[in-house]
Amino acid sequence: RIDNRSSYAPFVTWSTASDWKSFSELVSSRFKEAAVISGALADTVSVITEFQPSEAAVAGAVIDFINRNTRGIHYHPGFWFPEPRSAERVWETAYGHSLDRAVLGAAMLREAGLGAELIFISKNTAASVSAPAQVSSFDRVLLRITAGGILGFYDPVSGEFIKGLSHLYGKAIWAPESARQPSIFQDPEGEQSRSAYRITLELTPSPSGPWEGTGYIDAGGIFSCYQEMSGPGGRASSFINRIISSLLPGAEGCQFNPELFTREQVSARFSFSISPEPEEKDGKVRIELGDKPAGGLLEKLPASLQLCHNARTSPVILPAEMIQVVRLRINTGDLEAGHLPRNREITNSAGAFILSAERGNGAVTIRRELRLKQTRVPAPEWPGLRELLLEESDISGRTVILE
Repeated sequence: RIDNRSSYAPFVTWSTASDWKSFSELVSSRFKEAAVISGALADTVSVITEFQPSEAAVAGAVIDFINRNTRGIHYHPGFWFPEPRSAERVWETAYGHSLDRAVLGAAMLREAGLGAELIFISKNTAASVSAPAQVSSFDRVLLRITAGGILGFYDPVSGEFIKGLSHLYGKAIWAPESARQPSIFQDPEGEQSRSAYRITLELTPSPSGPWEGTGYIDAGGIFSCYQEMSGPGGRASSFINRIISSLLPGAEGCQFNPELFTREQVSARFSFSISPEPEEKDGKVRIELGDKPAGGLLEKLPASLQLCHNARTSPVILPAEMIQVVRLRINTGDLEAGHLPRNREITNSAGAFILSAERGNGAVTIRRELRLKQTRVPAPEWPGLRELLLEESDISGRTVILE
């Protein structure tokens, strides 16, 4: 069983709206009427944003104010749809469901000079091709915040200010004010998939003390870690440390240097150190790559996917075509490679897994590539996808022993 059975099975829906255009106009007009403030609340917006240094800081200040002063409640907004409570009323009562807080957020953000557009999101891809104009298949409400370039999104349920785009991939999106028909958020057609996660690590042993390491990450599309790294409080360093420790347990990051930092793509160089412990009996050094890189492909798989199941009766629906490449180079120095993973390559209808291990020029190099070329894997093809994922997590393909 998967979350959205209607994304692959027949379903019934109904609507009183004649078409998406008229439905969009109705929803956007009602939302616009409700998202208006004046008087004391407008003055409050002026006070909390007056000395903010940037548009992003203005948006953050407004969102923080809403989160502090209105309590989110778990109440289905459909009972008030398409005529939400006014922003003034939401403020007076100090609580609201997702649509209520979206109305208040839009009113305050617009008062602060920012754009705020209501959007509906659904994990059910069938929502993008629904002939009846309806909102029941959409399970999330967001505000898209703009000012010149797009700044980010406000999630009125969690209260989060989302600055990246990875949460949109593979979702059906409906923006009543600007788009009269839902669509799927995905990479541009005709281009090579930008949803790629590529990371390179290089280790150099030290005769005394920790081994020194350098690395490079290039993450795009659904893997872009812009959301995880942007913001104050050392978020970028913390996430780089998380990536390193997920691949080499016990490693610690020292510094990083971003080369490209956008919502669609993040590229950065970093350095780290690690102290591999020799085996007590024979003095051999074991280097074992982690099976789940932080922010990588395995973290993007649906929760319903369980590798212990050798058969399925429902398809696997992925948010995007995905590529993950992990490359580890160890400058062996005085050490010799006692064990390397065996080379292997598997190609099937779901994608490909390629593992190569080479030694020479005083180094060993391990390269692992996992490529998923479908966003919808039918149930009969699940064994092929499972085979690729099992190879990716196999410990024998992630272990190097030096002696």
